[in-house]
Amino acid sequence: MGEMLHLTLACNLLISKVNDNQPLWQGTDNATEVNSLIAKARSSLQAHQDRQDFEDQLVGFEGKLKDINTVSPQDLKDMRLSLTNMLGRAHDLG
Repeated sequence: MGEMLHLTLACNLLISKVNDNQPLWQGTDNATEVNSLIAKARSSLQAHQDRQDFEDQLVGFEGKLKDINTVSPQDLKDMRLSLTNMLGRAHDLG
């Protein structure tokens, strides 16, 4: 299993266990820290999903460009625009 898969599984497990045991920690001195951990786990999951979506888009472009003869000028223009937008997001994705 890849590192990101382990991270995804760990985040999902953490969220599930914390939610299942909410009566044990809710209203305690640790509630703020537990809520922070849940927020970090959800943020990690979202970041992973965003990176996966980004990679899927790139793979889609590669597939379209394998047979350049089937790509219309409008498709190329659309891909260029999408890639320009993706470049702006790439920095945020890390």
